[in-house]
This record gives sequence, C-alpha cells and structure tokens, in this order.
Amino acid sequence: MSKGYSLSGYRIELLKGENWVPWKRRMLAVLRDLNLEKYIEKTATSLIPEDLNNPTKDETEAKDKWREGDAKARTRIELAIGDTEMIHISGATTAREMWDQLTMVKESKGQLGVLATRRALYRTTVEEGFEMVAHISNLHQLQEELHVLGSLVSDEDFVMILLTSLPESWDNYMTSLFGSSGNKPSIKSHELVAVLLEEDRQRKARGGKSSGTALHAKSRGRFGDNNQIRTRNVSTVKRRGTSRETVGRRAEERKDRVRKGGRGLKRGIRQTRRQKR
Repeated sequence: MSKGYSLSGYRIELLKGENWVPWKRRMLAVLRDLNLEKYIEKTATSLIPEDLNNPTKDETEAKDKWREGDAKARTRIELAIGDTEMIHISGATTAREMWDQLTMVKESKGQLGVLATRRALYRTTVEEGFEMVAHISNLHQLQEELHVLGSLVSDEDFVMILLTSLPESWDNYMTSLFGSSGNKPSIKSHELVAVLLEEDRQRKARGGKSSGTALHAKSRGRFGDNNQIRTRNVSTVKRRGTSRETVGRRAEERKDRVRKGGRGLKRGIRQTRRQKR
C-alpha cells in the first residue's frame, strides 16, 4: 500500500517526511498493545549470561525469547515506514537502534528547535474563509511537537493562542462568549474547540450572515464560569408588540453589559494579533 498498511487488525499511515508526530504516537500505541514497547526503551538489552561460554538453559531460553520479541518489534517498525524514509534505519540491528535513529533524525534537538516551533505556534493566524478544522489540527500538531521536544504548552496558553489566531470577524462573537468572565476566560481547550466548530458550522450554513441575531451571554451554563450562549431575534420581539424605543433601549443595555465584561478580553486579543503581525 502507498498510504499505509494493515496487519493483525492495525492500520497506520506509513512514516513520511512530515508526519512523524502522529506516526510516533500510533506506532507507540501498536507496540504497547502488543507488549513490544520494552524493546525500544533506552534500557532495552538482551540477557547476558553469567558464563558466556556455558549459559544455563534458562538463560538460553530467555535470550531466545528476547530475540524473538525484538524481531517482532523490528518487523512492526519496518512495515510502517515509507520507502523514502527507510534510509533512516539503515544499519540498525535491533528495534531500539531503529527507534533511536528515527528520533535522532525526526526530532529537532536543542533550543533552536523549540524556538522555531514555538514561533510557528504563537504566530499562526488565519484569514477570512479559512477552514476551522484544518486550522485547529495544525495548532494541535505544533503543540504536540513542542511536547515531544520537552517544551509543554499549557491548556490555558493554547486557549489564548487559538483565540488570537482567528480573524477580526470573530471578535464580537468571542466578546459575547466570554463577556461575563472578564479578561481571563475559564474554559478548557476541548470545550472551546467544540464551541468554535459549532459556530463555524452555523456560519457556513447561513452563508456568513447573522440574520439579525444578537448573541447574549448569561452567567450560567456549561463552562467553568457558567456562561451560556443564547440567541435572540429582534424581529421576534417586534412581533410581540414591543415598542421600537424599548427594543432599542434593551439592545443598548445588552451591548453595555458585554462592553463591561468583555472589553479587556477583546482588547487583549487585538493587541496579541497585532504583535503576531
């Protein structure tokens, strides 16, 4: 197969030039499930008999068992590597040597690698018409690459990175979403991703038009600070017989509440976006 291989119930994309991080995670999962992960650990080594010239029966059996397990681990790794990447395991005679050679080539070492990846993560922005799913996946991949390099990005930082990477057309939505939480939104990244994907789906469904709908943040709901998003159509209020003046006054009151609660967050997002540029 050109894109991946399937063996004993596992399917994994072949290792290529740009998919090391997801490939590594899946390969580790396969080896762990087959109880072969120990053969690529730093401490992986075959049993050495006390008397090299006269090993005992148990020592011989243990050594044979290790060789058999190591051969299975090497087979799994070799079958999951694309043709152009096979050069990176050339000369390796054990699964541990294969893994060490791959990590040496694929994982940037030192502060320069961390700096380059962090710069890419913190400076990533998108323009209008972007694909939300692809954008979030790209940010997650950069975050995971940093974790592989030993430079952790906290969930709180990732939330702000994601917020500040969006176009300015999302500012009003985010202000309404976090209006009552002040400058520091208390929301987990997976919760934010779910909210953004749903909003993106709704925007695409209505062709990017708001249809006179105003977002209103109320302090109770699914997030840590109990925010809940409600939509209210002004035309519905008018049909109920409310006067034009009352509708206008209530709209201004809502805007004022959003400005008081989310002004700092919105200003911080815009300042961060300017720094990225």
